[in-house]
Amino acid sequence: MRSSPIQKSKIYGAEWFGKRKLKGPKKMKTDICERKHGGVLTSKRAFDRAKKTMTQIRLEVLMAVEKSLDHGLTAKEYSEQTGRPLNTISGRFTELARDGWIERSNDRRHGAAVWRATV
Repeated sequence: MRSSPIQKSKIYGAEWFGKRKLKGPKKMKTDICERKHGGVLTSKRAFDRAKKTMTQIRLEVLMAVEKSLDHGLTAKEYSEQTGRPLNTISGRFTELARDGWIERSNDRRHGAAVWRATV
């Protein structure tokens, strides 16, 4: 059984969760949605505004997914729990998956993908 709550401490500017080091969380230099919007100026400006809070939200998402244990968590559930709009947090799930911290399971709840922390 996994331990909860997660023990975290800042060490040299990185976050540690148990024995796993969260790289950064990385400061986002590039927009993961750039291919979708093709570098449109308004989208670039929106990304620049969002960068300021992305790291903190990413860390909060990781902690929530870790706390969900084997039950997992959907982006929609996280949005409802925190009151944050879905469009502001769904990318954080994708980034965490890209970096190997969480993974999309084959399960779906209410039409949404269920995410679980990697071991």
